[in-house]
Amino acid sequence: MKKILLLVALSMLVMPLAGQAKIKAFGMNMNLRERVSQTHWDQALNLASNAKIRWAREQFNWDVIEPTNDAYSWATYDAVINKYNDKDIKVLGLITNSSSWASGNPGAVNYYSYPPNPEAWRDYCYNLALHFKGRVDYWEIWNEPNLDSSWQPKADPDQYALYTKYAYDEIKRANPKAKVVIGSTSGTDDAFLSKVFAFYKKNYNKEPFDIVSIHPYRVKDDNFNYTPEESVPGLNSFLTDMRSMRALMKGNKYGKKPIWLTEFGYTTYTNGVYDKTQAQLLGRQYLLALTIPKVNHLFWYDFRDDSNNKDYLESNFGILENDWSKKRSYYAYQAMAQRIYRTDYKGEKMLSRTDVDNFSDPNSWQFENTLNTNGKISAGPGTSLEVEYDFIGKNQNSYAPVYKRIKLNEKTRNLQFQAKGTNSMTLLRVRVEDSSGETFQYSMGRMPSDWLPYRVNLKNYDQNWGGNANGILDRPIYFDSFVIDDNPDGSRDSGSVYFRSLKSSDNAGVYYYKFKKKKPGYVIWKTNGPKKYNLKFNKATTIRVVTPLKTKIIKSDNGVFNLKIGPQPKILQVKKQK
Repeated sequence: MKKILLLVALSMLVMPLAGQAKIKAFGMNMNLRERVSQTHWDQALNLASNAKIRWAREQFNWDVIEPTNDAYSWATYDAVINKYNDKDIKVLGLITNSSSWASGNPGAVNYYSYPPNPEAWRDYCYNLALHFKGRVDYWEIWNEPNLDSSWQPKADPDQYALYTKYAYDEIKRANPKAKVVIGSTSGTDDAFLSKVFAFYKKNYNKEPFDIVSIHPYRVKDDNFNYTPEESVPGLNSFLTDMRSMRALMKGNKYGKKPIWLTEFGYTTYTNGVYDKTQAQLLGRQYLLALTIPKVNHLFWYDFRDDSNNKDYLESNFGILENDWSKKRSYYAYQAMAQRIYRTDYKGEKMLSRTDVDNFSDPNSWQFENTLNTNGKISAGPGTSLEVEYDFIGKNQNSYAPVYKRIKLNEKTRNLQFQAKGTNSMTLLRVRVEDSSGETFQYSMGRMPSDWLPYRVNLKNYDQNWGGNANGILDRPIYFDSFVIDDNPDGSRDSGSVYFRSLKSSDNAGVYYYKFKKKKPGYVIWKTNGPKKYNLKFNKATTIRVVTPLKTKIIKSDNGVFNLKIGPQPKILQVKKQK
């Protein structure tokens, strides 16, 4: 394969993110008490410690702890929590499911899914937090309450919000230093969380939570095999969902609160991903998540396969086989946890960059074919474009294409730019047009008020229309517009959107990020097949290339290093001349 020399086409695309905490992300759904016999606890925790697992999510079973009202039995959970503490693994306690005797429907087969008696719930949360004070100081309230199957008889955001308030008050009374985690939604269900937040604002002076959690599996129609980078109709890319979640938090004035991913993963069952692929996707989803401000704790699901049944989807999410042998994902997790822990995310780089527009001439941009929208386009701070808008459609859709026709490089496969918005409800889309006049539209999700990088893989469009309507980008192709849209229709929002640094690349599948601890480090992968690149690091003499089960040292006299980049992330630790 011909080597491609990229000596001047590397550049940082984003500035350091304000408020980005040091990365403490490396958690795991362990569930020792629930899923591992006590005779195997030491084996499990030794493997966890060797993998550099620093946090464990552990479910607390109400019926085990309080089998009858006010009759507490702590021995089993004391034993397991002490084991975690001995290994310096912090515990996120999951308070979920009702007890058999406190359930709102105690006679039902699924009694555990019904909200419990409020007084019993309060009492249980208080005693749980008090008993484990100093050993467990983080408590997550319920599991996936946005699903009817988890919150019977029907998922009710207002009722869930009320129960989180009960839990918050009692946990804080028992342990003022404790942190309360709410949400735990299946997917990034911002519609459900929006209603929870609205309930808080309507009824309380202070929000009853410290952290929000989500479960962003890449799943559609029970297919868990979608990569974090791809989007298909009905499923956004992972970063699109995460930006929308960040926008929801900032729009509700919760921008300083962390977002935790307390479940996500890929299954290696018969119709799932291969063992090798699971290892690749684990690293990629971790790394993508860490580019979003305030995302600093992630818990993979899960540690060990629940059975040897390879035909059962739910049993095969582990990084260990059921017989305790290690999958490749174990080593991928270990490499990531060892090298990325307590680093700072510094920004994204881009290969073979071509400048498309630097937004220095706001007069070259214009509104075109707007619907129920007023606004103006002007120069923003620095070299950026400011788009002010006012959606005026009452009970009607409103949107505004911000148009400039720009012919793109013949080899363009990818567009990247930076954007931020002042109204977290506004949606952003991008349109390009091909030589036949066919329009392709790409959803970017909602925009938080952080400068964040946005990436458009031109192959993964959401809608297409016009021209020859063949769904193929017939070249040459043209950038057409950014589209800002109300959400929901008729919401009559207003605000500003800012854009800067629109660029193109012929490397749609390359993801390249900079992290820093004491020395700079980088992570790079390519989703669409391996390819060799010459990467340049000024004044660098050596790089350490870390992948699962392998570390390679490469030396250079001129700062140019030849690397084969593929779907498994490579961690690059750079040593420069003194």
